[in-house]
Amino acid sequence: MTQPLELFRRVHYYVGQPLTADDLAAEQAYHRGKRHLQNRLLLGMGIAAGLKCHWSRRRGLIVEPGVASDCMGREIVVPESQQVDVPGREGRLHLAVAATERGVMATPVPGSEDVVPAMIEEGFELLLLESPPGRGHKLRPDGRRHCCGEDHPVPHARLRWKKGRLQVKSSRYRPSNDSRR
Repeated sequence: MTQPLELFRRVHYYVGQPLTADDLAAEQAYHRGKRHLQNRLLLGMGIAAGLKCHWSRRRGLIVEPGVASDCMGREIVVPESQQVDVPGREGRLHLAVAATERGVMATPVPGSEDVVPAMIEEGFELLLLESPPGRGHKLRPDGRRHCCGEDHPVPHARLRWKKGRLQVKSSRYRPSNDSRR
């Protein structure tokens, strides 16, 4: 184990119990924590499905829809094809995918002038980096990578310009039995 484990605590409901926003947030944290623990220990970090990359002279770098899991155990869903602008025409870059969250559906707080998000939308960000993120993850027998518990993007592909054309090398962070390389 590369990260500490902690005990989980959940809300114990009873008839007549007054519920607060903190109670409901604790309930969500419990279920998210359990799911993230399972993802870290059972799935590991890497590309779970899809997210194939290819270069098109007309459209640039294209990343197909898919799912990844990061070292925090979060699922990262890319629901549709993405076009990535790759700067320059020389050198090497690394494509990574990261989990994001943002508040949506602004809602007024009763009895106040404050406005807060009613929902949290989980999203993704595709990043172009000069060096690969999260180095040193050991390979598991199933071809996935052990999770370090750190919050960093998932390495996805190595990009290299050669003779004016972008070469895309698939991620090493993909299960070894994945035929979609």
